[in-house]
Amino acid sequence: MVSVEELDLAVRRARAIQDLLSRPLIDRRQPSFETIATSERWLKDWFFRTCGWVLVVDYRHGMARLRKVTGTADTTSPLRSLRQAGKPFTKRQYVVFCLVTAALGEHGRSRVSLQDIAVAVADLSVRAAVTPYNDLERKDRQAMVDVLLHLTKLGIATELDRSGRDYGSDRGSNVLYQIDERRLAQLLVAPVPPARCADWRQMMVEERHRPHDLEGPSRLATAAAKQRLMRRLLDRPVCYPADLGPDEAAVMRGGVAEIRQWLGEAGLDLEVRADAWMVVHRRAAAQRTLRDGSNVANAALLLLDTIIQLDVEWISATQLSSAVDELLAKYSWWAKSLRKDTQRMAAITALLVAFDLIRPEAGGWAIMPAAWRWKASVAPESFPAALQTAEPAALIQEDLFTVEPM
Repeated sequence: MVSVEELDLAVRRARAIQDLLSRPLIDRRQPSFETIATSERWLKDWFFRTCGWVLVVDYRHGMARLRKVTGTADTTSPLRSLRQAGKPFTKRQYVVFCLVTAALGEHGRSRVSLQDIAVAVADLSVRAAVTPYNDLERKDRQAMVDVLLHLTKLGIATELDRSGRDYGSDRGSNVLYQIDERRLAQLLVAPVPPARCADWRQMMVEERHRPHDLEGPSRLATAAAKQRLMRRLLDRPVCYPADLGPDEAAVMRGGVAEIRQWLGEAGLDLEVRADAWMVVHRRAAAQRTLRDGSNVANAALLLLDTIIQLDVEWISATQLSSAVDELLAKYSWWAKSLRKDTQRMAAITALLVAFDLIRPEAGGWAIMPAAWRWKASVAPESFPAALQTAEPAALIQEDLFTVEPM
């Protein structure tokens, strides 16, 4: 029989795994950091055994870094501006991000001013043969601010002193930063270290086990296939067999029990269906479910319900936009902020793409099989009394919907 203490430890470890998956670089301010530190050996073994990932824990400096390597490009979770209401990073902002972190790595001192960073970034941009950084350009300065805000959030840069106004609007402004070199050193994660590469593309080439030997699939190859499948399931909650290679597909046919056990240790459930595997967390973890109560998520769920009723496999972008407008018209007293948002369609479709429920295809959207899993139910009796009349007397909170899987 499992004791209460063992159950509690399993729950805390599962929560720590989920925190590390959603935020791979965390510090002691996170509630799960104590569990990460006390269960360091168990967590390191779990990540390496299930995904081939390395977990670095520095208890003295209050840092834990999960070195995730996916082997595939993922455009569904971009960096988002902390200054511009979550607007995704542009290519230029990513370039500035790389230049800033490289400049901090070359700096060699624990304290550096923003003006010194700007000079170093301008020099590095010329050496790297990219569009030169120009502090006379407002967009470049704003990109610098966005990058430094992210580095501050990660604990890599800490503001010590400030003079002038915001650097994005005033190039004469300055900020003194304390740089955490340990966190900075752990920021870059790649299958191959830069020192071993003649070109940056070589950093992305992950060494793989030989898939077959003379007697069939080797044990190492099977283990590697399980790790790749596990990475896929942890990064994206829906996995379609058609998207997998032959080795991973073989694991889906014969490795359900082990994969289910691993996911269970992470506090996640595996739904095995004929058309897809789906990983869900029924109790929490907004990054793993559409049921986070936001306007965008609720609109996406209602949109899925509309699509299911159409019983189609493809829908045009115009039809999808019209469906959203019809939903907002139907619930005219709900989601005022979403109705005013000119980028609402981009946000809704980005969420559905992130969960692999729709995919862009030929001027429209392909409806993926997993979309039929979700069903949004709006129970009138759950509305406040003011809204159970034909003419709502007042607006209510924007989290209205109770959502259950089909």
